[in-house]
Amino acid sequence: MLTLACALVLAAPAPGAKLTKRNSISAEFLLATSFQLNGVGCGSTATNSVTVAKARKGVSKAFGFEVRKPKVGDTDGYVRVTAVQVSDQTTTVTAVADAAQCTAQASGPPAQEAWSATFAPDISFFRRIQVRLRPDADRKAAKLRPRSMRIFDMDTLRRIRWKSFGGKTGRGTAKYRSGVRGCAPRGCPAHNKRVKLRVRRVRRCQDSGLFEYTQLDIIYRGKVTLEVRIHC
Repeated sequence: MLTLACALVLAAPAPGAKLTKRNSISAEFLLATSFQLNGVGCGSTATNSVTVAKARKGVSKAFGFEVRKPKVGDTDGYVRVTAVQVSDQTTTVTAVADAAQCTAQASGPPAQEAWSATFAPDISFFRRIQVRLRPDADRKAAKLRPRSMRIFDMDTLRRIRWKSFGGKTGRGTAKYRSGVRGCAPRGCPAHNKRVKLRVRRVRRCQDSGLFEYTQLDIIYRGKVTLEVRIHC
């Protein structure tokens, strides 16, 4: 059985996909662990295949498959790969048990000899995925286009309007409110003002398994007045 491992790659757009570079990133996924084929009979063939799981919301269909291993001609004992095919979301490997070698090692009638072979695959594909943002920097519930956000358990961003979101960088505006009581205008110049937002530093967070923005920049009058690191 094949399982999935994932690594981030900010490249390779999906042809015809609704998700674009502006609203998503491109992530590379790897088909990992062993690929086993089982057959009966010397000289017979066997196949095994794996189909990529259906994409969840905010994720594009898989594309850009590349099978680096196994290749046609690869062997495991007397079993040799004869074909590797990718059709839509499915990768299929076909192999044959060499008749002469299999017969020489058979413990009974060659036509009834059971055989198996295991190959370590190196198969990659891409998906376009929308990046999420935690509306509370200290909590785990990441969202698409949050409309409000809490910072340091005191400051808040309200009425957020996103001009772009989900890609490598997101931009928007919000009403900023400082949680510091009696903060003087000089110390809190953006308090109760409309500010610009920039989210960046995309990471795949271990606690959620999602791609998330891990830095928020609050910009007022052309200058970054606050940098917020979001831990995940």
